[in-house]
Amino acid sequence: MAPTEALSETLSSITSVKIDEITKQRRIFEDAKAKILEQVEAESKLRVKALILLDGLEKFITTGEIKPPLKFSLQNTRQFLKQAEYDPSISRKQLEDWQAKILNMMDTHSLKFEYASLCGRLVEECLSTTASCPKPGTKTDFGFETLAETEMLDQRMKWEALVFSPFNTDAIALQTHLDRLFKSSTAASDAYTKLR
Repeated sequence: MAPTEALSETLSSITSVKIDEITKQRRIFEDAKAKILEQVEAESKLRVKALILLDGLEKFITTGEIKPPLKFSLQNTRQFLKQAEYDPSISRKQLEDWQAKILNMMDTHSLKFEYASLCGRLVEECLSTTASCPKPGTKTDFGFETLAETEMLDQRMKWEALVFSPFNTDAIALQTHLDRLFKSSTAASDAYTKLR
């Protein structure tokens, strides 16, 4: 077995295991999300709908399913939603906006699963071309399909060369560039030494 075939088979088996795991995680996430959305649909008050979505988002965050949002404070939103029960100055539009933001965070996570699955399928498709490539020394007709397969194989070989070969960097040029950036003024030099 050639080294590239072994590498392709290993990469293929790892990819299929990862795709299976992602599919399982996605199913669990989508089931939980569907239950939350059913509860939201059953509720008539916008404030309570937003609270249900917020509770669901917090569960996803505490289980590590979703990373905590950077520009959205769950605690502040919860306080505003509690305040909205008694404060008429919190408008319907504001409640709808909070609901839409929370739902958007969940939908974004669904899209991440979709993209991960797509990436896995593309890698599997790329690796499956290895099995259909002719062995050296066999007679083939060079029709359109064979040329297309050869083109795909060439692209895959280039991709493997880029991915699996180390990138050479010029350490001296990099150090010179950093020195020029950080040692040009005393303030930058002080910040650079503090950073180190």
